[in-house]
Amino acid sequence: MAPRNIPHQLRNSGKVANHYLIMFSPAGFQEFLKATSVPAPDNAVAPTEPPAVGVRNVFALAADHGIQFGN
Repeated sequence: MAPRNIPHQLRNSGKVANHYLIMFSPAGFQEFLKATSVPAPDNAVAPTEPPAVGVRNVFALAADHGIQFGN
């Protein structure tokens, strides 16, 4: 369970491939993630800081997927 408004991430610090089963409720959020994600290069380690460059049209993509950002 990943509660709202709490940052979270998946990280594999081992040497064996991990497989994750991620479920979203209600459905549809996964399409927003696909639209706003950038795959990591092979053998990349998990970042320790947020990326310097974000998706420029994230608010438009969010609206297209029925997502609203609040305060």
